Amino acid sequence: RCMNSGGALLRFPPLESTSQQRPARAKVAGEQLDWKLKLIAQAGGISRSAACLGAAADASEGLDRYDCQAPPAFGPQVTLRFRDPAGGRAATYLRDVRPAGSSARTWELQVSSALAHQPVRLSWPDMSELPAKLRPVLVDPACGRRLYMRTSSSYELPADETGVSRRLRIEVEPAGSRTLMVTSMVARQAGGGPMQITYALSAPAKVQARILNIAGRPVRELVGGERPAGMSSLSWNLRDKTGRLVPSGLYLIELHAADETGRQTRSMRSLYITR
Repeated sequence: RCMNSGGALLRFPPLESTSQQRPARAKVAGEQLDWKLKLIAQAGGISRSAACLGAAADASEGLDRYDCQAPPAFGPQVTLRFRDPAGGRAATYLRDVRPAGSSARTWELQVSSALAHQPVRLSWPDMSELPAKLRPVLVDPACGRRLYMRTSSSYELPADETGVSRRLRIEVEPAGSRTLMVTSMVARQAGGGPMQITYALSAPAKVQARILNIAGRPVRELVGGERPAGMSSLSWNLRDKTGRLVPSGLYLIELHAADETGRQTRSMRSLYITR
């Protein structure tokens, strides 16, 4: 009996002739994976669900022998499902294995719970089967959060009176695919007004800036927060940390960027203030 409205896929091996020598038994799918990562969702200490993502050399983008479609959900429980990468209408997966390769991969993840006011804790307790050369990041588009999964072991989703329904992403890419750099930093003052600082990031990062006087003493700190890759900007109202306007003259701006993997970079430029 199939309880999935999208149906089920059955695969049968070709029949062998009894006169032919029987080949050695193939390894099971789990033994042929290049890597895998298990995720666990739990709420209320009693309801639990698990799903697994991975990669294999002979896997396909769509449904294949490595994948496991999810059964229909019922009752007040936590469900953890991968969405169909091909954009299927109803297909979700408990295990979603993609082709192995050197390019970045993204898994769409749906976390659901009907338990009112019970936060869902998503965890990944064992990363031993994920190669060190890969960089896994959990993305929560609803709040703009990016979490480097090697330095964190869990992520909590808040619940309301209806429970939890959140769509997340798991991004896995080669660790050295993006070097964190700050480039194209320019400081401009228009007509004696605030100083506008523009810069470019090679990868998403958390940004902070310090204004220094020519002797290198701190004058003001500017918080840029989380910034995406590409062009960004900061504005300085020409006041020091006590709120007083600074005098005209030459100053320095030091911009510091750090990403979720712990990579850091700095860039410094001079700027001249006129009244």
